[in-house]
Amino acid sequence: MRLKLLLLLLFGLCELSANATTYYVANTGSDSNNGTSTSTPWRTIAHVNAQTFSAGDSILFHRGDTWREQLVPPSSGSSGSVITFGVYGSGNLPVISGADLVNTFSVYSRSVYVASVAWSPRELLLDDTVIGTPVGSLGALTSNNEWFYSSGSLYLYSTSNPNSRKVEAQRRFYGVRITGVNYVTISGIAESLAVTGLDVHNADHITMCDGSANYNTSAGYYPADGGATNVLLCRFTAHDNGAVSADDNAVGIGGLGNASSNITVDSGNLYGSFNDNIEVAPTDTGASVTGVVISNNIIHDGRAGGIRVSGKGHSVTIQSNLIYSNSGHGIVEIAGTSGSGTTTLLVYNNTIHGNARNGFYLDGSTITLMNNIFSQNGTAVGWHEISTTPATTLTSDSNDWYHSARGNFMSWHGTDGTFAQWKTNSSQDAHSISADPRFTSAGSDFTLLSSSPAINAGSNLGSAYRN
Repeated sequence: MRLKLLLLLLFGLCELSANATTYYVANTGSDSNNGTSTSTPWRTIAHVNAQTFSAGDSILFHRGDTWREQLVPPSSGSSGSVITFGVYGSGNLPVISGADLVNTFSVYSRSVYVASVAWSPRELLLDDTVIGTPVGSLGALTSNNEWFYSSGSLYLYSTSNPNSRKVEAQRRFYGVRITGVNYVTISGIAESLAVTGLDVHNADHITMCDGSANYNTSAGYYPADGGATNVLLCRFTAHDNGAVSADDNAVGIGGLGNASSNITVDSGNLYGSFNDNIEVAPTDTGASVTGVVISNNIIHDGRAGGIRVSGKGHSVTIQSNLIYSNSGHGIVEIAGTSGSGTTTLLVYNNTIHGNARNGFYLDGSTITLMNNIFSQNGTAVGWHEISTTPATTLTSDSNDWYHSARGNFMSWHGTDGTFAQWKTNSSQDAHSISADPRFTSAGSDFTLLSSSPAINAGSNLGSAYRN
């Protein structure tokens, strides 16, 4: 009897696997096709959104193609049998764009052209280069590539006919919006020129990997836009996001809608964000987010900071990241105006180098800081490798704190001092060092030379810490 039940179970699993279907979508396809082969692909995302998929199904988008639509996965998968939105073919990642082409310009006055545009764009992309906020008035159009929008008309100053250029005007709010579904994977898809490139809301067990989100006017990725649980964002690129609002990021986590939990951001390359590249719980009055892991990312050249944890971010781990050359802090933790600061922040095995403001600014929370390299931060006057306020409960040891140009490069509760004075004032970092970490080439190659004093200078953190 047991053998019979086992055989029935195995046959049932095989049947479920056999019933999974792969669908194909390409710019050359047709929505009247069955979509089940590369020779009979569907054409539009609107057609994809209108389907009902089964657990285990895959929907693959042709590499090199662009869709000016919004993807909203319509169905849930199940544990061990997710629904996957992926790619096929060769070439560049397929792009889901939040912008539409504008190619109906006519001369308005001399080098100023005008086109009828029914929506109010937040930004333009001209020949694959972002042109951000518009000028304040039509009369202010005086230089090449400046633009202005008013009452259904888009005005562009161009020294050549813009109809011979690639002009894209941002239009849609999302590139991909995952809401109300579970067990969905997005793999290898690029989102650009939306307000938010890829957004997860009220969804569980969502994986987003091997894609990119660039030139979105708010966040590139929002893996926890309220009510998101068990979300993984991995192996991705996010650059030049938040071009309109100084409050937006390459990756935003939590703070809106319902509480979110178990969010991991791993192995990303993030740069050029208008605000902090990654922000956890951006408001202290919104919903909380708990169980955040930010790991193995390269975070650099942001127009603000690297990572910001604020408001209602709880149980946050920041580990094994390289954070360098940002115009703000490397990492900042701040309680927020209501005092509802982060709880339990664990920071270890990171390299934080050459950021303009503090390497680490702490204003609240219970924080453990171990096995990190902080070097040459505070490149702007008045900043430090680390700066704390009395609201902080800190445990810090086995770090390397180095700044070649200044002696008083550490600040404990507003008192600047040397490394030795920091240790006395804070009663921390008993086993830490202050020495040049000797990178292979700071700014491009942060591996350590064999002569680095930081090698084997850390502590064995044990199994409680992630590798």
